Parts: sequence; structure tokens; C-alpha cells
Amino acid sequence: MFEHIIQAPLPPSVTNLQGFGDTWQGYSIFLRFHASPEFIATFLASGWRPTEWQRIEERFRLPSPSYDRFTPPWTPNAITPKECYEGQFPNSWGTGTHYLLLDRASGILYFYGIAA
Repeated sequence: MFEHIIQAPLPPSVTNLQGFGDTWQGYSIFLRFHASPEFIATFLASGWRPTEWQRIEERFRLPSPSYDRFTPPWTPNAITPKECYEGQFPNSWGTGTHYLLLDRASGILYFYGIAA
């Protein structure tokens, strides 16, 4: 999923990658991963726009308990302070609207992408 909608090949500085989602005539993808400060800086410079958590919070709610296959559990609400971004990006599956929540202290990124 990462390589189709974010970057291929997977950079060595991206670790602890976990994901879950659906792909059928589009996609709805949840990813969580750890990244180096260098990757984060380059990634954010690729067209992400800052936004407010209140605007994108619902995008980070897993659609059902069966989606929480993350270890540790998916907990974007626990991040403080919240650094949030959004944008539209072309990828190998089309063009998607993507949302990002960054925990800069730990280097953990929560990602949600959707395309029809």
C-alpha cells in the first residue's frame, strides 16, 4: 500500500510500517509508520498543506473494530501536540485525497488516504 500511494521503493528510514484498508475502484487506506526527520521533511515538502485536527479528525477513525489490527492499537487522539496536513496526490492507483497526523516527538506518522 505504501509503495502504491506514497513512495516506491519503501525508504530504509521508514520503519514499523503497519497498514489496513480496502481497494476496489479506489482505496481507503490507513497507515502508521515511523520515519526519520529527513524523510518527514522531504515528505511534507511534496505538497502537503497544514490543517487543523478538528477538520480531519473523523478521517482517522477506523470504520469498525475489525480494522484495528495495529500493534500497539491505533490511537491518533493520544498524540499531543497534533501536527496535521492534507493534500491531493497522484499515485499508481489514481489521485487520492490524503490526510496526515504527525507526532514529531516520536517520528510516528498516521496516514489516511482515500480515492474513488
